[in-house]
Amino acid sequence: MLCIKSWRLGTNIYLLLKDGINHMSEKSTRNRSFFVGIFILVAYSMLVSLFTQQPVIVMLADVISGLAVIGIAVFLFPIFKKARRNVAVIYFLLKAIEGALMIGAGVLYLNVSCRHIRTLIYDKVHIYPFMFGALCLYYLILKTKIVPRFIVVWGFIAIAALCVNTILGVFGVHHALLDAFMILIISNEIFFAFWLIFKGFSESELKKTGYLLRTIGDGTLGDV
Repeated sequence: MLCIKSWRLGTNIYLLLKDGINHMSEKSTRNRSFFVGIFILVAYSMLVSLFTQQPVIVMLADVISGLAVIGIAVFLFPIFKKARRNVAVIYFLLKAIEGALMIGAGVLYLNVSCRHIRTLIYDKVHIYPFMFGALCLYYLILKTKIVPRFIVVWGFIAIAALCVNTILGVFGVHHALLDAFMILIISNEIFFAFWLIFKGFSESELKKTGYLLRTIGDGTLGDV
């Protein structure tokens, strides 16, 4: 039974990626938003290291998180490229780098002598592709209007606070209040994830791009 469910999940993901090359049906659009939302939540698996230092668990959590981060970009790219292809490519590359760093951090954690490198990656390196990737994300969402504007505004405010905190940290300025601003971006991402899972993308906005197709009487797809 588990094998059958895994096969069906893999098939659904393959079909979503295949549909995303040129157009999407309404059904595949809904599935796509669902998977993006799930991937955003799964990307927080790396926080498991706050509760356990068991090497294999931390490694698996980091690898799964990294793959989820890359998956987010893979599933969103077909939509974003219709709005601003250059920015969409930059976003994709930044998320790929971010995901690769997380996967690498997890693998390195298996080696006791390299565990400090994982801390270095998350404290000093990972933040930059994350921040710039988030800026690209909210810009592209603003252009595509696939979710309500208040989520974008919230996101930009959160990233601005994160940028200020990061810049001050470079100059040795640290304060608990500044670190508390992290809750802005975390809460925004979690809210965004649940919005995608339960509400999905705005189909009316996707239709304006000519990217969303509708299912017509005979079961084929036609332009909306």
